[in-house]
Amino acid sequence: ERAVIKLNGADHIKFDSLVINSLGTTTTEYGFAVHLINDADSNAITNSVINLNTTSTSTNYAGIVISSSNTSAITTGSALSDGNVFSGNTINGGYYGITCVGSTTAANRNNVIAGNTINDFYFHGIYLVGNFNTLVDSNTVTRPTRASVSTFNGIFVSSLNVSVNITRNTITNPFGGAPTS
Repeated sequence: ERAVIKLNGADHIKFDSLVINSLGTTTTEYGFAVHLINDADSNAITNSVINLNTTSTSTNYAGIVISSSNTSAITTGSALSDGNVFSGNTINGGYYGITCVGSTTAANRNNVIAGNTINDFYFHGIYLVGNFNTLVDSNTVTRPTRASVSTFNGIFVSSLNVSVNITRNTITNPFGGAPTS
C-alpha cells in the first residue's frame, strides 16, 4: 500500500496530534502519509507532524493526498472527497506537500487547507485541480533547507477550480538550501 493512512470511502474520521513517518529511501518506494480516495468525506487531519523523504525527487512522496488514483497524487478523476479539513499540520519533505485533485466534471467540494506549515518539498507545496469552494488559508509554504530542488510552486492552481479562496498564506524562502538556484 502506498499510504500510511488510507481513507478509501471513509467518512467522519479525525486524526489529531499524530506523528506520521513515510520516509522511504528510493524512487521505487512510496510515501503518501495520508490518502483520501473514493468519496472520503468529512474527515480531519489536524495538528499532526508528517515526515517524508527530504532528498528524493520522486513523485511517489506526498504528505496529504486527495486523488482518484491509488498510485498517483495528482491523477485527475472522480475522487469526490468533500468537506475534509487539513489544519495545523507540519509537513516536512516529499515531492508534494498537499494535493487536492478532482476532475473537470466532478470537483472535490468544500475542503479546508488552513494553518499548515509545508517545509522542504521538492516541487509543489499545495497542488489544486478540480475543486469547488475550497479554502486555502493561513498556510506557510517554504523550503528553507532543501538542497535538492526543482522549480518552486508554493500554491499551484490549474484546470477547473471554482470559488477557491486562497487567502493570507505566507510563501517564503523557496531556495534556502539551494542558494545558487
